[in-house]
Amino acid sequence: MNRDKLSILLSIIAITIPLLTVVYVVLEMSKPQTGVPRNNGLEAPQFFLLFIVITSGIISLIYSIKRYKANKQKLLDQHNKDRENRNR
Repeated sequence: MNRDKLSILLSIIAITIPLLTVVYVVLEMSKPQTGVPRNNGLEAPQFFLLFIVITSGIISLIYSIKRYKANKQKLLDQHNKDRENRNR
């Protein structure tokens, strides 16, 4: 169960960090440029990598939630089976 929860947490982190990066870059690009020249934002390969990380995080989150629910149901079934055996 703990492994499933950790997998869900890491999937959420894999989704949020790239999204925060994109938000930060968009906010930085919208500021007026004064003084020291800044980067003009992310290039295509960087956006592609962020997209891949977000997509893999979403896919991993879906499978992690399915696995968590299946393992939880399996434990509940085992618990109910043990309870029935003790009552006999």
